[in-house]
Amino acid sequence: MVSVEVVGHPPISTPRQILMNVYWFSINMMWASLFLIIMPYHIQALAGIADKGKLLALVVSMGGIVSILAAPLFRALSDHSFLPGGRRKPWVVIGSLAVMFALAVLSASTKLTTMASLPGWIVAFLMLQIFSNAASAPCGALISAQLSTQRVSAVDWQGLMTMIGIFAGAATGFLIAPLGVPAVFNILIIVVFIGTLLTVFYTSDAVFLPDVPQLVLPEFLQSIYLPFKNKDFTMMFLNRLLIGMGLFTIQEFIFYYMTDAFMAPYTLPILGQVTRKPEGAASVFFVAVFLGAIVASLLAGFFSDASKRKTILYATSLMFGLTCMVFTFTRSFSFSIFMGLIFGIGYGAYDRLAWRMVSDILPSVRNYGKNMGIWHIAVVLPQVIATPIGGFLLDYFQKVGLQKQVHHMGYIVIFVVAVIYFVLGSIVLRKIKGIHG
Repeated sequence: MVSVEVVGHPPISTPRQILMNVYWFSINMMWASLFLIIMPYHIQALAGIADKGKLLALVVSMGGIVSILAAPLFRALSDHSFLPGGRRKPWVVIGSLAVMFALAVLSASTKLTTMASLPGWIVAFLMLQIFSNAASAPCGALISAQLSTQRVSAVDWQGLMTMIGIFAGAATGFLIAPLGVPAVFNILIIVVFIGTLLTVFYTSDAVFLPDVPQLVLPEFLQSIYLPFKNKDFTMMFLNRLLIGMGLFTIQEFIFYYMTDAFMAPYTLPILGQVTRKPEGAASVFFVAVFLGAIVASLLAGFFSDASKRKTILYATSLMFGLTCMVFTFTRSFSFSIFMGLIFGIGYGAYDRLAWRMVSDILPSVRNYGKNMGIWHIAVVLPQVIATPIGGFLLDYFQKVGLQKQVHHMGYIVIFVVAVIYFVLGSIVLRKIKGIHG
């Protein structure tokens, strides 16, 4: 007998859909806080000024490699296993508990500020990547199966919760000075716990017959390749990859940009002094970015016509490039925050409509969750490729700039490289034949 997953649940109310997707808020708040604030802060404390870019890039890329390997693996394991309590939920619970444990270990490791503590910190970080994927990959399949007949709604709520979660994670920089990094980790543990609890109570697992099919490696590898037979999907994958390359070239180093390019105190018109710390300045920047992103994401949901969505994706890709070009010459903290808001508007529209575009391109309901898992690789792979390139370029050209008395040359270089990625991403969109625009 073959196990069967029920597809085509009755419509689910909007309040319950929101509660089902709170998990994406919690997990994205965790990763945003770690990637955008805590990790750059800790690496700089360990490595100092000269090599902070390369070291941060190395750690981030190692985590990306683990994530790329772990996500499809745990998705496949949840496809082909049946644990006490269901097909997906046990993975979500076990993975999330392990995530909370890994966060506690990272919190303890962060209290040590010598280079000798770095290997242990990296091991804890990589374990967090594994545990997070052990929970989130099956969770994505769990929710997508339950909302298989409400695909657009599922994409929209996941995207919105993701954006709000990143916004909240970016704001944790304000908490480091008054509370300390360990307290921020405790907050993240509580948030992950709440998100997991709501997922358990507001989702229903699949129904199975007694036998569960075994995981066959050739079939597993073929399932990864199959979506790429669709040329439009391949082009959307490349577009998301290139846009992600641009994003990861700069976003991981914004904390350092705020440290090196501007002097404390950090002030804004009308508001006056907003912070004296670079971690606070980074939070101000990212809060502006994701405030714009949330507003744009909500407005972008009104564009139901696929050709209009494609046109907007063109515009947002070019908007990314334009704002990065502005960053190459501005030395005003206030203007940087304003450009961050503009960048965020483009990002929010892009992220919302890109998910909808790929949803249009892959019409299969039965394979939707699995194919979107493959699409997710395009989100993570830039972390592996672009961040190390950006970190090396940043440190190398910062040193060259000091010798030639060209201030902030490293940041100018990585902003220009990001512009190239964004332009290439907009060009790739032209290759999508199934949707005109």
